[in-house]
Amino acid sequence: MAKAGRTDVLIVGAGPVGLALANELARREIDFRIVDALPEPMVRSKAHGFMGHTIEVLDIIGLAKPIMESAQRPVPHVEFRNGPFTAHFGEPPHHDPYPYSVAIMQQRIERVFEAELGRRGRAVERSTRFVGLEQDDEGVTVHLERTGKVDVELAYGFGTTVPSGRAAKADTPVVGTETVRARWVVGADGAHSKVREALGLTMDGFSMPGAQWVTEIDVEWDRPRDLAGTFVTADGSVAAMYDPFTTKWHVFVEDFFRPSAKGDEPPTVDELTASFRRITGHKEAVLSNPGWITRLEVHQRMPERFISGYAVLIGDAAHVHSAAGGQGMNTGIQDAVNLAWKLDLTLRGAASPGLLATYEEERRANAKRLLMATERNTHVMLPRKLLRRLKAGLIMKVASVWEPAERRLLARVAMYRQNRRGFSLTRQAYPVKKSEAVQAGDFLPHAPCRVGATGSVLRDILHDRRASLLLYAGPDEEGFDACRTIEKRLASLNEHLCVRHIVITEHRAMRVGLDPADDAVVIDGLGNVRRTLGLGAPEAVWVRPDGYIGLRTRDLDPEGIVAYLQSVYAEQLFV
Repeated sequence: MAKAGRTDVLIVGAGPVGLALANELARREIDFRIVDALPEPMVRSKAHGFMGHTIEVLDIIGLAKPIMESAQRPVPHVEFRNGPFTAHFGEPPHHDPYPYSVAIMQQRIERVFEAELGRRGRAVERSTRFVGLEQDDEGVTVHLERTGKVDVELAYGFGTTVPSGRAAKADTPVVGTETVRARWVVGADGAHSKVREALGLTMDGFSMPGAQWVTEIDVEWDRPRDLAGTFVTADGSVAAMYDPFTTKWHVFVEDFFRPSAKGDEPPTVDELTASFRRITGHKEAVLSNPGWITRLEVHQRMPERFISGYAVLIGDAAHVHSAAGGQGMNTGIQDAVNLAWKLDLTLRGAASPGLLATYEEERRANAKRLLMATERNTHVMLPRKLLRRLKAGLIMKVASVWEPAERRLLARVAMYRQNRRGFSLTRQAYPVKKSEAVQAGDFLPHAPCRVGATGSVLRDILHDRRASLLLYAGPDEEGFDACRTIEKRLASLNEHLCVRHIVITEHRAMRVGLDPADDAVVIDGLGNVRRTLGLGAPEAVWVRPDGYIGLRTRDLDPEGIVAYLQSVYAEQLFV
């Protein structure tokens, strides 16, 4: 029976990216629905963990704590072997406030995110398949199908494991249909996105040479389960890590000399074992009982745009690339958080006309850089030519024995260098040296302080769904009258913007009429905030809801700040 429904936002796809967006929309009290064709969360290993910067972003939306509680500790050791070079990475150097990376398989990630969504009073509509859409001047009409209960293995498209490795097809009877009227639809439905297909967008780019066979399989060999291994030789490459969720080893094999390496027919277990032994050097290894075997090809592609009418693409629906460096899911999570606050203001009629377009501006440019970076990562991590293998081995060796090189490599992979410099929402209003630590466009730094008279860190202000305008009157508070004038001028934005004052002591706060117990007062007694941000003269710093600094200016003219904020907020809000 056909049904009809309405919602502000319809999210198609309940992988980690769609679930992250759903959690943030729930936190923002946005009317939304999230649907997924699968009858339950992911049961196979795909993404293998989060990078440090993604954990910082997840902290903003309240998901860092449950992820850290569920993540594998300690982070597994990783050994990279490449010809004469062997690199062994132990416990990574300390990094505040989160480690460079955490190990947690996608199956667990999805269950953590879905449980948190349930705690926020929302749920995924499963066994619900996107069929198509039509757009008009006011929104989107989306067609959905409800499917009957099917075997989850078949629903994933892998099928029940058979000796040849081929997958059976799932029989998914349609038990109902629904037409949903939405103001916006978000395609979070992965690399083979049906939403993207319905929009007529194609994935432009190229495919990298070679392919790997990926399997979850029992492996008996002389290696501990808490040590992941990557082996690269002239014959090919093998990566192996133990997955406590499935209690099998997650194995990637690329054998340059297997006769059917370029075909679609999966190798038998005996063939896989022979390749595994030869490339790893573990002649004693016995592989058996595969859960599944599938072919992984590397594509470096993205569509010409991420927004089409009232439809938006995020995650793998918007960009596919090599998994080298583990950037894919992490980038998708960052897509979701970037989109959420802009979509929130848009739905409330509080956004400037061009605000939502900055999602595409920022995230498409990021995806373009990501495609180039992951291509380089692939050549380093899985080199196919002799000189590249030697170079890659030397890089890994240096990084494993020299801590500055290790930190530099980890910071790059952990995405700590992500920024929004050079985009239309970013304005550094006074010149700075390129080497200065924090500029407009950078992520808000970690700095201990007191907020609301309790021990805190500056990033705790990001837990507020609103943006923040940090005002610093200077060491002598001569600029405090100007700060108060700015605060009064922006009072009409209180629903969307919190004006916060940075002061040195509680006594000074009270002397100028501020309540130190107010959440809008940041007490910087030890100077961590001023030192980290480089605050000397009076300054205004606007911090976006997703944690990036949008504006830094030492001109405390209220109308100059208003002129900037009008690129974010609707003109009628500035009464």
